[in-house]
Amino acid sequence: MIHRPTPVEVGKQSIVHAIKAHLVGSMVSSSSSSELGQDIQNLIRERRKARKLYSKAKLEVGQLEQCLDAVKTTISASEEETNVA
Repeated sequence: MIHRPTPVEVGKQSIVHAIKAHLVGSMVSSSSSSELGQDIQNLIRERRKARKLYSKAKLEVGQLEQCLDAVKTTISASEEETNVA
């Protein structure tokens, strides 16, 4: 099974990336602070988008599991009827 990062993991990775970029940027040039700010804003947007997608997927999985349970119940009832007849 493929590991898909959770929103928390994505957020942590984004923060680490932003900090590393800031440290490298501050060593190279102090004029890139606006770029860093833009990078951080982009990372925050990406994190929110990932969290939203994860939440939607999690909801859909729950709905699919309920449908699967209903199908299993229907099949079980049908098999019982067949065995009785």
